[in-house]
Amino acid sequence: MIPQNITREHIIKAIEEAERQDIPKARLTYRNYLEYNSKHYPPKYIVCLANKYANERELNAAELYSKESRLFLKSLGFNVLKSAEDKTEVDDLDNQSYELEEEYQVLSAADIELSLHSFPDNKEQKIIITNANTV
Repeated sequence: MIPQNITREHIIKAIEEAERQDIPKARLTYRNYLEYNSKHYPPKYIVCLANKYANERELNAAELYSKESRLFLKSLGFNVLKSAEDKTEVDDLDNQSYELEEEYQVLSAADIELSLHSFPDNKEQKIIITNANTV
């Protein structure tokens, strides 16, 4: 759980510290990043480091979830995005589409949700999505 006394200023201090030293390889992320001054940082690592400025100790990575750190950073006004190649906001699936194998149709997340709610007679239906890549 993230201590609620961590502020935006603590996060900025953590980013500045990360700039001065190498980020440990084990703490790098390839799925999402915190974007600040056009540079990319691992969100969970930055929150763990920020705790040092708020509460005098760095959090252990096992003490919080990645999604929790992303949402916390977003609540402080930071830009948290998916991988450097995909600049779609994290945790925002409403406008994403998924490219499936060529013989399948491309559907947006909203289309899939609508389909799940429109099956007649409450019959059990199964949808299988394989080999999906975000477009």
